[in-house]
Amino acid sequence: MVQKLTMLLKFASTLPFPMVLWEVQNISYRPIITTMDELREEAQSGNEPAKALFDALAQLRESLRINGQ
Repeated sequence: MVQKLTMLLKFASTLPFPMVLWEVQNISYRPIITTMDELREEAQSGNEPAKALFDALAQLRESLRINGQ
């Protein structure tokens, strides 16, 4: 799901008109931040799947312009 949403956001940025993403940001904020908080320690300890998901969520958070820790 993270990869699909990231891909859709990249596509949306190529459209010739602005996209208002506040609803997507509002819906996504808590799940992204919570999951990143839960994965942080595992990702830092070398768990590769956890690190891959953490990095994908960080990229999604950045694409959505969501401030995080």
